[in-house]
Amino acid sequence: MAAVFASTVIQIPLAYILFSRESLVLGQGFLDFSNEQQLLILGFVLFVALSFILCVGLPAFFLLKKLKRNSLFYLTTIGAVVPIAFLLLMELSTDTRAGFSSGENYYGTYRAMVENGLRTKWGVIKYTEEMVVYSIHGFFSALVFFKIANRGVDA
Repeated sequence: MAAVFASTVIQIPLAYILFSRESLVLGQGFLDFSNEQQLLILGFVLFVALSFILCVGLPAFFLLKKLKRNSLFYLTTIGAVVPIAFLLLMELSTDTRAGFSSGENYYGTYRAMVENGLRTKWGVIKYTEEMVVYSIHGFFSALVFFKIANRGVDA
């Protein structure tokens, strides 16, 4: 139980740092959220993290334990790969919408992300960045979970 709690709670500061990455790169420091925004982000981060940990992390941990592959390497690899697989599944399961275009402010410059239903170069870069960010979340969650679940054993 402590491992689930800790691997969920570690997502809060990690999410804050990762949400602020664009602002940090532009030299503006950490983002300043209002109290209302902080509660909304906190709830969202905890809900998503706990859902993934309970639905994917725990079953993976017990499966690895049963297969005698319960090591830091295997668990953190699963933690890093599952978010990427989830994002790819979401991407492949959505159809392209012909005629749909969108863009956004990306690191201080407006970039077209989707044109006529297809990702542009900047859209692919942003999508890849998202996969890396969520992979980092999964990696650190698995790392904290493993260290607490195996404290005194092989941690």
